[in-house]
Amino acid sequence: MKRITPDITLDDCAKKLEYYQKVFGGELKNIRKTPSGEIMHAELHIKPDLVLFFHDKFSYAGDMVYGSVGLVIETETEAELNWMYNALKEDGGVRYELQKTDWGALHAVVEDKHSVIWSLNYMLA
Repeated sequence: MKRITPDITLDDCAKKLEYYQKVFGGELKNIRKTPSGEIMHAELHIKPDLVLFFHDKFSYAGDMVYGSVGLVIETETEAELNWMYNALKEDGGVRYELQKTDWGALHAVVEDKHSVIWSLNYMLA
């Protein structure tokens, strides 16, 4: 594993990003929006090794409430991603099928048997 990062789900995420930047300082980076203008992904870089991810709630989030925190795992290999995907979804469920993304990664979102939400990401070369 390279790192585990908190991923916060918010309603009206774009407006709330300003609040968190004011509270924690840092710089907003890598803001990606959907065609309808919702925040698909945003990062608040507080320090070099201290980053928070944010996004608007999407349909795959199911009954996740606003303000929920999931965890993002960036894997070192595709094999590691596949192992974690299969292990975490066992007795849990898949919220976003494992697939290649337009940001150059393999990505999936799973809920484990204890209802913890995991976003799994492996950057393709």
